[in-house]
Amino acid sequence: MNVDTTTPGGIQHAKDLNIAESGLAKIIFSSYFHGGSELFNPVNRGRFFTIFRHPIERAASLFYYRQTATWEKIFGLNTLTLEQFLRKGRGEKNWMVRLLTNKFTERLTGEDLEVAKEILRTRCVVGLMDRMEESLDRFSTYFGWSAPDGDDCKNELLHKGVNRNSHAKVKVGSEAWNIMYEQNELDIKLYEYAQVLFEEQRLLFSYEGSQR
Repeated sequence: MNVDTTTPGGIQHAKDLNIAESGLAKIIFSSYFHGGSELFNPVNRGRFFTIFRHPIERAASLFYYRQTATWEKIFGLNTLTLEQFLRKGRGEKNWMVRLLTNKFTERLTGEDLEVAKEILRTRCVVGLMDRMEESLDRFSTYFGWSAPDGDDCKNELLHKGVNRNSHAKVKVGSEAWNIMYEQNELDIKLYEYAQVLFEEQRLLFSYEGSQR
């Protein structure tokens, strides 16, 4: 089955193909929470997991990645500094809250943040990028994943990663940090809540091999 669930059109294509009913896909990756949820039904249910990264680190990393990723077809970034890019009003603006509430253009409020928090609390197995190994172990335990080369795959991801791009870190209190903080204040609060959930969900797991 050839589908791309990272785009709305691809999600619709997967829905037309009854991807959940087919049993051919064990894991579906998508940034579109609501669209992805529509692929499932009460008979063929899905379970939601994600890995959180600090919103400012994520936004800065995406900028520097796109400076070098010519295949992304986003032009002009290689001539700008991060500060220049942000002064133009570009960059992420509460991307996580928008995806979870399905509000891509509307003004966000504190109520939207609470909706996003509730979705995470009730539906999501939370992982953290700065706790990657423990996060991967939790996912394996919760979903019952196992493979002969599973440890090799995990070590490859932990030590080499995918699409890694070295760049300078954004300093706390710098112009770039302050602009991104203002643009992503709700996302930062959601990230802080995800950190709390990560600790609370520890009770769901046992690293002696039993689940829940």
